[in-house]
Amino acid sequence: MQRRKPRRFELPDGSGTITASELRRAGRDTQLDVMRHWFSANYEDPVENTPYESAEGGYIYIWGGPYDPREELDGEFVGVIPDKLIEDLAKELHEISWEWTGHPDSADIDDYLYDSIAAFSKQLDAFHSSVLDIQKLLKTKVDEPLQQCFRRLLYVNVITALETYLSDLFISSISADRNLLRRFVETNPEFKSEKISVSDVFKASEEIEQKVKSYLMDVVWHHLARIKPMFRDTLGVLPPLNLDR
Repeated sequence: MQRRKPRRFELPDGSGTITASELRRAGRDTQLDVMRHWFSANYEDPVENTPYESAEGGYIYIWGGPYDPREELDGEFVGVIPDKLIEDLAKELHEISWEWTGHPDSADIDDYLYDSIAAFSKQLDAFHSSVLDIQKLLKTKVDEPLQQCFRRLLYVNVITALETYLSDLFISSISADRNLLRRFVETNPEFKSEKISVSDVFKASEEIEQKVKSYLMDVVWHHLARIKPMFRDTLGVLPPLNLDR
């Protein structure tokens, strides 16, 4: 009969692991540190990456949950760490948030953002609305010492509105039309220079959409010298952007 391996928990300082029996005998500070480390490695406050929809009544738990800290800590540490200590940490976590969600990885977040952008069809309306808001704010009376700072903030908003419009328009366009997706891949310098063997052709074909998602989520959309060829070669349009300034 094969002997069961003892349960092990990661130490927060990265020095290794500790068995359940060792943790049971450890001091209060060590027990708290191990529990905090385990919880933070598996859960996060939904305010970090979870979409919020007021019409739906709050957070949309696409990463799992909502999770109650006490229930999750009990499930992992009951019988190993005293109930009173588990309760103390649960109260500490409840002060941060009553409900928690799972940790998404970066690919999950990119997929969610990309798919949300792809499904949005009113890019121009949103851009016009942002511009109107900025124009209204320009009429706000600001004390002379703060005017320069205030205008810098508005300038940042102009750049944000522009890059949001460009990214949303481009991503939604190629997501809705596979011919445009293919044109983007065939004309983009990074994809054109990539070499694959014949044996990897099918695998590369299956992964191409995910690679395009990752690529476009990393693009700096106010880097106009890079954006202009993408619009020209993929969409056949040339944005009226002065790149010489």
